Amino acid sequence: MNDIRIEEIAGLKGLNKKETEILIKLMGQRFPSEGSPSYVCEWADRIKKGSAFAHGDTQTRKVLISLGVTE
Repeated sequence: MNDIRIEEIAGLKGLNKKETEILIKLMGQRFPSEGSPSYVCEWADRIKKGSAFAHGDTQTRKVLISLGVTE
């Protein structure tokens, strides 16, 4: 999914600029082939609620840490 569409979803989910950047980078680095809007929405919700790290597997957590997201 392209960055513009991810940014649109982030806006619909109420993410701020920093959260939007995290979502775009997470999807691009960890899930580059993901095309499902519902999956992007799921991660947007997790980022917004501060639970992304808790829901991530080892690879996802590595990406999140590189983006400044920790527990």
